[in-house]
Parts: sequence; structure tokens; C-alpha cells
Amino acid sequence: MPFYIYKRFEDNGKEYLESTGEEFRLAGYNLLYQLWVKNDKPIKEGWHVDAENLIKQWSNGTYDYSSHRLIIDANPKARWRVNLLELLDVYVYTDGNKDTRKAYWSPMMLKLRQAFYKTYDPEITAEQKMVIIKRICEPNYTNDIMEFLYLHGDDRGWNWGLTGRTNAAFLEKKPREYFKKFF
Repeated sequence: MPFYIYKRFEDNGKEYLESTGEEFRLAGYNLLYQLWVKNDKPIKEGWHVDAENLIKQWSNGTYDYSSHRLIIDANPKARWRVNLLELLDVYVYTDGNKDTRKAYWSPMMLKLRQAFYKTYDPEITAEQKMVIIKRICEPNYTNDIMEFLYLHGDDRGWNWGLTGRTNAAFLEKKPREYFKKFF
């Protein structure tokens, strides 16, 4: 799934989200890892970052949530629908060795909301889709959507587990208790 940066602005009382053409990366030694380090590398406990933290980290403090949004194209190859989700929060439980401060893996819950959803019959072309997702006028925000994923730990560079396949996160009691608070 592509992760895009959108600029937020208002014009004549309408809200717009416009693609900047830039992308952000959560996995690897990117935003989540950087914020884990900034949060003093919590191990065997939960931690949270919101869109404000992520945008500020991505932009080195230049932008914030009032001016920018993090948008995920949930169906990048689909031509019969466009489904854009806004990333609001990431709740993470990092398991690992507290003594060595080494992370083994991090199950996480992404809190999202739909920013744009539309189906097309007949299907649209890739070029038409690019025009559609360039600018969203009056996003049609919906209720929160939760997605559970996980990142490998230090030994695999904080990358996604099984990218492109089922990415299940089997949660034992402690991580389950952490995530349960947010439902």
C-alpha cells in the first residue's frame, strides 16, 4: 500500500486534501523506528504515536496535523474503486529484551478513517485514478477503521512481516490488554 503526504487547506469554506507527490514510510528505520527511539525504546510495553507526531517527525518539525495528512491508498491496483484512508494513530506493543534494549517484534494497531471512497463502473484507467487522487474536495470521513499489523524487530530491520501475504499478529495476553483499552 502506498503511503502519501497530502496538504490540507480550506477554500471558500470547503476542506481540500491535495497530494504533495511525496510518500512516507512507517517500516524499516523510518518513522516508527525513529519515534520508538525518541520514546526511549520502550520494550515489553505499549506506546503510541499520532498523526501529529508522525507528520512532525517526517517533516523535521516543519509541518503538523493542521497543515498535512497521511493518506494510504488501500487498493492501489484496483481500477473499479478508489479507497483512500487517513492514518490517525498507531498503537504499538514492542516485545524484546529489556536488558539489551533489543526489539524482537512489534504488533501494532493502526487507527484510520476513510477520507475518500468511490466505485467506478466501467473501471477507470491508472491515469484517471491519478487525477482523482490528486485532490480530494470535502473528504467523506467515516467512522474509525482498525488494522492490525506487525513489524519485525532489530534482527530484520524493523520491516513489515510477510509483506504481500497475510500479515497476522498473534497477540498474547500483555499486548492484548494494551490494545483492548482503545476499543
